[in-house]
Amino acid sequence: MDRQPDERALELASFRYRIIADAIDAGDEAVVQALTAAAARTYIDLKGQPVRFSLRTLWRWLQCYRRGGLLALCPKLRKDRGQL
Repeated sequence: MDRQPDERALELASFRYRIIADAIDAGDEAVVQALTAAAARTYIDLKGQPVRFSLRTLWRWLQCYRRGGLLALCPKLRKDRGQL
């Protein structure tokens, strides 16, 4: 059973999308440049804290987006949630 993402998850997905947006429609060479530039920047996260993301993380987000769109950028629930 698929759960509907809550408002916080959608905000985080939108934040991630904005970071990789330049790379989404870029060609092969431009994707590398766009993600490298994005990895070099510092962003302000949803809590107002400065944060940076590794190139590997940005590639993973781009891959998730290409497979499943915006909802694929929502954080996943832990499988061990609620267990000690």
